[in-house]
This record gives sequence, C-alpha cells and structure tokens, in this order.
Amino acid sequence: MGFNLKNCMNKKKFSFDTSSILFLAFALVAILVLMFEVNQYVPDQGVDLKKAAGGRTIGVMDSTYFNFPFYFSMYTPDSSWTLKLLSQDTVIQYANYDLPLLPQVTWYVEMVRNMNGDIAALSQTGILKWDRKVDPVDMAINFLSEILDMYETPGKSANILQRTITPAHHILQGAYWVALLPESRENKLNLWVLCVLPRRNLTYIVLSKTTEKDYPLYNKSFEKIVGRFEALSMLDKSVDFQF
Repeated sequence: MGFNLKNCMNKKKFSFDTSSILFLAFALVAILVLMFEVNQYVPDQGVDLKKAAGGRTIGVMDSTYFNFPFYFSMYTPDSSWTLKLLSQDTVIQYANYDLPLLPQVTWYVEMVRNMNGDIAALSQTGILKWDRKVDPVDMAINFLSEILDMYETPGKSANILQRTITPAHHILQGAYWVALLPESRENKLNLWVLCVLPRRNLTYIVLSKTTEKDYPLYNKSFEKIVGRFEALSMLDKSVDFQF
C-alpha cells in the first residue's frame, strides 16, 4: 500500500470540518442555555404590567402609564410629575390626509409639572392611525408647518430652535423638532418639542411644552419622557398585523 497524499488531505479536511460543526453545536447549546437562564430572572415588562393592571387595558399605576391595545407604556421623569388620563378609547379611526393632523390626534395621557400652583411644563402623548406606512420625517414637518400656520401672525414669527431631525428614540427612531412659538394668552407654554415615533401603521405623537425661560430646567425631563417610551412586545400578533 502506497502513501496517498490526496486521501490523507481529505481525511484531515473531514476531521477539521467535523470538529468545527461540533464546536458550533456546543456553542449554540451554551447560548440557548444562557438565554433560558437570563429569561428566568429578567421578566417581560409587558407581562408584569398586565399582571399589575388587574384586567385594565389602559390606565395609570403610580408613575407608570400603560396602554395594551396600542402596545406602549410610559413613565414620568421623576416623582414631581403627575399623570392624567385623557382618553381610554381602544378603537380609533384612520387619519384623513386631507385634513390638519393635530386635531385628529387621539391624546391618551398627559404628564404635568406644577410649580407654585401653575403648570410649568407638560407632555401629552397621542396616536394617529394610518391606512398605510408613513414617513415620520414628513409627518413631523407637516406638523410643524401646520402649527406655524396656527400661531404665526404678521409681526409675530416662530423661532425654530431645532429643525426636524432623526432619531428621536433609540428603538422606534422617528423624528422631532423644537420651536419657540409666539406667546399669547392661550399659548403661555410656547416652547414646543414634538416627537413622531412610527410603529407599523401607527404613529405615536409626544408633544411637550414649557416656556422659553424654563426650557433649560425641563429639556432633560422631555428627553427622559421620550427615551423611556416603551414599545410593548407584540409577539401575540402576526408579523403583518395592522392596528
């Protein structure tokens, strides 16, 4: 029997491939075991909320707002803010592209910061539902244009402190802008921050307001409100589910 270099190389190659497969299989099992262990100690926030909600689908618990029909929850920036329910509607109509957007928003929750008996800052969160996917940047720009038309008058112009920019959220991305609107008796909190957060055929709208003077005090709170916006798991829905 002679030495067959080709057979030897084939055997070595086969041995190497088998070892690699075994190693990868072992690594996969280890990852799955680790994921299982982590899941035992890190519960799903949505599951915890549903248990605590006691059958309610929309509501407030301490500093937490939950909305299970539209799969999101929110938290106040700190204990100095209060939560107020604005709507408990579980069904909303499709938005009409030909009408102003702001009056069509269904506002669900409001966070308020009082100071010396007056409202120093507030943040409202609402929803628009669409019959197709929409671009959050375009929507944010449309909101800005619409609001400027509402509040600007001859001799009284708005100051755009931050033009529409992305992202607004670490997961949902979205877009936001910051504008100082002309002050009036009806619009004392005239420093507005508006965020548009898309999810499937929904857009969540987070509109925060304060005064120009107080904005340095509350801009971090506004960031926390949006940053801690939580899109609850939709594993119970199909991948093509639309609201």
